[in-house]
Amino acid sequence: ITLKMANTGIAPMYAQTDFILACKDAEGLIIHTKRIPADLRQYLPGSFTLHLQIQDLPSNTASIWFGIADPLTGNAAVTFANTETMIDHMIRID
Repeated sequence: ITLKMANTGIAPMYAQTDFILACKDAEGLIIHTKRIPADLRQYLPGSFTLHLQIQDLPSNTASIWFGIADPLTGNAAVTFANTETMIDHMIRID
């Protein structure tokens, strides 16, 4: 999956954290998650592209969601400044 993103703020994130991919079934329940190590401190203000490898998805995957983990809790916790609807700090990317 290729994601085109932009940091529209004035600084990068200051903590090392991970991306989170979540697979949901047709009822919207999370059936699989994968943490992808990332150093968000390198994403300075401006546009960038992420290339994510997704393999071995559960056969009942109905949608794929993307988020940025809180380094303290491990849960998705960053709200993106976009027009798409976010659920539990994750955005649908499929």
